[in-house]
Amino acid sequence: MDEPLSGQVNMARDHALLSALGKNEASLRIYGWKNPTISFGRNERVRGHYDKKLASDEGVEFVRRPTGGKAVYHDRELTYSVVLPSARRWGIRSIYREINCAFLESLVSLGVPASVAHHSHRSPHVSNSGFCFQGYAAGEVIVDGKKLVGSAQVREKGSILQHGSLLIAQEQNSLERFCFERENTQCEGNGTSLIEVIGREPTWGTLVAAVLEGFKSVFGGEWCEVGLRETEQEAEAHFLERYSSVSWTWRK
Repeated sequence: MDEPLSGQVNMARDHALLSALGKNEASLRIYGWKNPTISFGRNERVRGHYDKKLASDEGVEFVRRPTGGKAVYHDRELTYSVVLPSARRWGIRSIYREINCAFLESLVSLGVPASVAHHSHRSPHVSNSGFCFQGYAAGEVIVDGKKLVGSAQVREKGSILQHGSLLIAQEQNSLERFCFERENTQCEGNGTSLIEVIGREPTWGTLVAAVLEGFKSVFGGEWCEVGLRETEQEAEAHFLERYSSVSWTWRK
């Protein structure tokens, strides 16, 4: 578990864990955000769509992820990243299912009436340039038809990174405030949060413990808590140049 870090460091660290994964290894990282941050999917087109001055005035940062998907507003949430060999239990889709099952076990243990979506859903009023939590795909964790955990993946050199957000508070509507084309975004169906579902905010320690137990139950194996190794630190320094770059963040 990491202390809250900037969006640039968070993305660089996730990518470093992916690039430096050793043989027969896997990692789970749980973290937060030093400042409210809007993250974009790797290939999402956002240039000219967001009011950077307004965001700066309100202390909101921007970063582009190594993974795909749509924009996410990060603040009051539990963020996770998992790095695994891509061959684990038959590949990408299996890994996606296993991670969602781990979250499902975690949430049910906290009294959250969560389930796994059997089919995809997207509001007909949302444009293709919408936000991550405006719909859900088959296999994602939902409560009463609204997404609670949003995730994205990337594969690199035989390993897979999946990271995403478990919303503690519902703040995804904040995305609309920083968009120039507000009439086209329509922040409808923008997910749900733990506070909305169970009427309270679990302590950070309680939430982290539940997530860890869910992952241990689903993935098994031997677990240990370690800091960054030297190879991971070197990789993080390398990737930090990319994720701190304005040209990378606003490349599309």
